[in-house]
Amino acid sequence: MKYTALLTLLAVSTACTKDEPKPQQGDVPTDTGSEEDTGGIIDCDATLSSTPSIELPTSSWFFRDAVELQFDEVNIALDLTLTDSSGADVPVGFEWNESREIANVLPDSGAWMGDEDYTLIADFCGKTETLTFGTSEYGLPLENSADSLVGKTYNIDLASAEYSHPPGIGTLLSQNIDQPLLFGIESASVDSLDFIAALGAYTNTGGIDQTTGLWYFPGADFTTSPYFDAYAETLEIQYGSIDIPIFDFQISGTFSADTQKIGMAHFEGLGDTRGIAVELTQDENGLCTLLAASGSECVPCPNATGDEAYCVFLAGDIEEVLMVPNLTLEEM
Repeated sequence: MKYTALLTLLAVSTACTKDEPKPQQGDVPTDTGSEEDTGGIIDCDATLSSTPSIELPTSSWFFRDAVELQFDEVNIALDLTLTDSSGADVPVGFEWNESREIANVLPDSGAWMGDEDYTLIADFCGKTETLTFGTSEYGLPLENSADSLVGKTYNIDLASAEYSHPPGIGTLLSQNIDQPLLFGIESASVDSLDFIAALGAYTNTGGIDQTTGLWYFPGADFTTSPYFDAYAETLEIQYGSIDIPIFDFQISGTFSADTQKIGMAHFEGLGDTRGIAVELTQDENGLCTLLAASGSECVPCPNATGDEAYCVFLAGDIEEVLMVPNLTLEEM
C-alpha cells in the first residue's frame, strides 16, 4: 500500500509540472527607442524589479548567486555602480539573458564577499534605482588552513533535499531514503580536496554511525575556496531495501568559515531506476514510462550493454549540511 500511494503521488506531481514553453528569439518584443553604440536603448520607459527585492533589503544573499535585474522592456542601456559597506567602489558587470530583459549581475571577481553589505545603483532610461542587500556568512575565508578539514565528516541528508529534477521524484525519494550519505575529507591542500563517502545509520542516541565501505572523490576543485566541486564515477544510495546506483555523481558546496557546515550543497548524477521500478510497478521500465509523462526521458546508463534506457538525471539542493561530531570515515 505504501508504494502504491507513493506511485500515485508521483503521477500527480509529474502531471502538474510540465515545462512551460520558453520564449523564442522571434518572440522578443521590438522597442522603438533610439539606440546608442553600446547596443542598449536609452529612450525608454522601462521599470525595474529585482531579486533580491529592490523594495526590501536582503541580508542573506548567497555569495555565488547573481543578482537579477528584470526590466519590462528589452535591450535597454544599463550602467551599474557597486559599493561595499565601507563605501569603496567594487568593479561590477552583468550579462543579459537570451531575450535581454534580465541582467544577471556579479562583481568582476565572479562572486560577492561573504557577510558583506552592498549598494547597487542602476542607471537606465534616464532614471536611477538603488538596491541595497547583504550576503550571508558563506563566502568568508576559512578561519584555519585547508588541513583543518581533514577527518571531518558531513551528513548529506538526501531525504531533506529539494529535488529539481526530474519533476515529482522528490516526493518518492524523501519518504523512503532513511540513510544519511556521509561525506568526509581524506586530504586537503590550498587548491584540491580528496573526499570520501559512505552510507550511515542513525543511532538511538541521535548520533550517526558509518555502515558501509568507502567511495572516493579524489582531486576535488578547491581553487575558489571555501567553495568546492567534487566528482565520483559511481556510488549507491538506498531506497528502503533497494540499492540505487548513481553514476557520474557530482556534488558542490561552500564550507562555513569555521568548517562546521556546508552551505547551498548541490548534487546531481544519473540514477538507475530499475530497482525502484520493479518494486513499484513490477516492470523495469515502469518508472521511466511514468517520468516520460513530464518530459523527463530516461537515457542509457553508463554501464549499459545495449540500447536500454533506464537511467534518469537526478539533481537536488540542500540549503545547509551539518558536520557530524566525532565521526571520521574509514575503510571497513
